[in-house]
Amino acid sequence: MSKGELIRLAPHGTPGEAFKVAQPASLAISSKSDARIALARSVSQIEVSGKQVNENLGFNMNQTLIAIDNGNGTIDYANAYPVNWGVTNYEKDGKLVDMPHSKVLADLTKAIEGQIIDRLTNLQKGDSLANWNEFRDFLDTLLDYNNNSTLFKTSGVWHTRSGVTFINAGTKSVKLYSSDSKRTGAPTKLVFMDNGVEVSSYSLLDNGAEAGKALVQFFRENATINFAHELLTSDNNTTIPLKGFVSRNADGKLVINIPEYNGKNGFNHVEESYNDFMIKNDLLRVDLAQVDGSNYSRFSSNMKANSVLEFTVGDEVKQEEEKPVQPPP
Repeated sequence: MSKGELIRLAPHGTPGEAFKVAQPASLAISSKSDARIALARSVSQIEVSGKQVNENLGFNMNQTLIAIDNGNGTIDYANAYPVNWGVTNYEKDGKLVDMPHSKVLADLTKAIEGQIIDRLTNLQKGDSLANWNEFRDFLDTLLDYNNNSTLFKTSGVWHTRSGVTFINAGTKSVKLYSSDSKRTGAPTKLVFMDNGVEVSSYSLLDNGAEAGKALVQFFRENATINFAHELLTSDNNTTIPLKGFVSRNADGKLVINIPEYNGKNGFNHVEESYNDFMIKNDLLRVDLAQVDGSNYSRFSSNMKANSVLEFTVGDEVKQEEEKPVQPPP
C-alpha cells in the first residue's frame, strides 16, 4: 500500500528552488523513512545505496538524491545537496539560516585545515621538493577527480608539465608555481585569481602560514562535500577497492582516516556505510518536510475540504490548508 505523496518544500521538478530551501537531513528526513542516498548515474539509471540500480525517471545525470521506499513497490526521490566545506545556509521563512553543527564535519575540516597551514608553513624548510611532493599528494587525495574517493569537491586540481598547479572553483582559482625559470623546485608563490585575473598573492618563501590561512579560506568558500559515486557503489559492494583517505575495514564498514602530519591534525572515523556517513552527520540538505513525523502526506478521495495539516520545517510546526484530492474518474 502506498504511503502517500512525498512532502517537498519546493514544487517537484524545480531543483533550483529546492536548492534554496532544502533543509538539513536531520530535520528533513523522518525517523519513519528508510532514506537512502542515490545518484543519477545516467539518463536511464539511478544507483541507490543498499538497493542497487533503479530506472531513472527523468532526473539529470549526476543529480544527487534521497530515495525512500513508498511501501507499494516503488521508490520516491527528493533532491539532495552536499553541504559546503565552510558555512552552509538555507532559506527558511525568507531568511538565511545556518546549518546545525556537525561534529564530524567540524573535526574533519579542522584536521585538514591544520595540515594545509602547517604544510605550507614548512614547505621551504629542509627538503622543499620532498615537502611539495607530499603536499601535492595531499591535495590530490583530497580533491583530484582521478582519486575515486575524494572527500571534497571543487572544479578540480591540475598539474601542468611546466610545473604549475591549479586548483579551480568556477571562475575562481589558485595557482602555485616556482619563480625558478625552470620550475623544477617547490612552488615559491601562491596566487588567487578570478576570471584569470590576479586578485592577491603570497610568497611561500617567507609567508607560508598566511598563504595557508588564505588557501583554507578559499576552500571554506568554494569547496563542498563530494557525493562520490564510487563510495555509493561501495555500499552495495564493499569489496570494491577504494583509494585515498577512505577505505573499508574487515567488517565492510566505511573508514575515513587522515594520518597525522608532524604528530597532529589527524582524523579517524568509522561508519556502517557511506549512506550513514552522509545522512547521520548532516552532510546533505534535503528537499523534504514532515507531517506528523512522516515524510508522506495523507491523501484520500474522502478527505474533507480545508482540512489542516501540520508540517515541520526545521524545528517549527506550521499549518497549511490542504485542498481535497479529487477522486479518480
